[in-house]
Amino acid sequence: TGLPAITQIGAGDDTLYAIGPGGSLRAWGNNFRGQVGTGCNEIVSAPKLAIDAGVVAVSGGLHFGCALSSTGTISCW
Repeated sequence: TGLPAITQIGAGDDTLYAIGPGGSLRAWGNNFRGQVGTGCNEIVSAPKLAIDAGVVAVSGGLHFGCALSSTGTISCW
């Protein structure tokens, strides 16, 4: 629960993303198609760690989320 210092936020359809220290990515929202990125399809009501480190940008859409890593790799779920 709660969030560390946030460097960037992003949003998709009913989903929110927050990048914290070291590029950690937390996400929460309706998650009906797994757009929170935690490997489940259940509603996530509080920020949950999706990626441990290295994220520099994040964005979401209707049923997906994408993150850009510090090495230039793009991951989508």
